[in-house]
Amino acid sequence: MLFLEATAEVYRGESPELFSAPRRQDLTYVGRLRGFRDISESTNLDFGGSFARGTAKEGAGLHTSLIGAT
Repeated sequence: MLFLEATAEVYRGESPELFSAPRRQDLTYVGRLRGFRDISESTNLDFGGSFARGTAKEGAGLHTSLIGAT
């Protein structure tokens, strides 16, 4: 059997290195999809991916996107 989990979050705030939120509508979006499967009684497979997108620190109208996999 395969187990899947999806989460999504929306933030308004600043991250010192990545995101800026000078205006009220400047939001950061984060999503994650995770899968888990039993291969045998003592072995499991856990995999997933993440995505984040927000207003860039460099200036208005620019965005920073991050993609990760595990």
